[in-house]
Amino acid sequence: MLLTLSKRKVGLNYLFYVNEDFLKQHFLATADVRYFFRLSLNVGGGVYMNWQCEVESRIKKGNQVLFDKNGAFLADLVAVIQQQNHRALVLWAFEFADETVKSMLEKYPNEHRLETAVLLSKDWAFGKIKMSFAKQAILKAHAAAKDMTSLEDLALCHAVGQACSVVHTRGHSIGYPIYELTSLVRKYGLPKCEKFVEERKQQFVDRLLFWQKHEQEDSYEWAAFLIKTE
Repeated sequence: MLLTLSKRKVGLNYLFYVNEDFLKQHFLATADVRYFFRLSLNVGGGVYMNWQCEVESRIKKGNQVLFDKNGAFLADLVAVIQQQNHRALVLWAFEFADETVKSMLEKYPNEHRLETAVLLSKDWAFGKIKMSFAKQAILKAHAAAKDMTSLEDLALCHAVGQACSVVHTRGHSIGYPIYELTSLVRKYGLPKCEKFVEERKQQFVDRLLFWQKHEQEDSYEWAAFLIKTE
């Protein structure tokens, strides 16, 4: 099937709208979501996905989250997320949450709310405690953001909270990426963050594919609600 695009010029930019049938077949896009790819012409005549324009717009508006979960830039990641079972998504989320907790403890050795949220969420996923105990810890992880003076670290607190919430529902899966990518923009700024953001997004995809293959290899004792056939 050919990729068909409609195009209109806006200033120096071209907006390319992707055929929805193509997206549904190749990116598992839902019928009611209209993804579009915004491309800009560079000096050499080539084109690239101009996600930085959208991020810059969100910064100017004062948005806390700088990436749109339904935007074109994350469409490939969302497509891979939709292919996974709930357990693979949980393991993937914990992997990145553990990484963030480690880095945050190095910066804030007396701040343990993120660490506690991840530990209790793992106990929840593995059937050792009820949701209510983990839920309170997750809310405290989000609350930790209020004590952060750094916008980068504020975003990371919410990223961990979102990762832990994947245990509850797979709908939270995109939460960690959008907050962690936001933290990278806050850390490096535009346009220097481009390399770091794009490489990190690819790592999200690669590790999802890893857990898709290896989720059943370890003998995890899952909570009953995560064992149900999906």
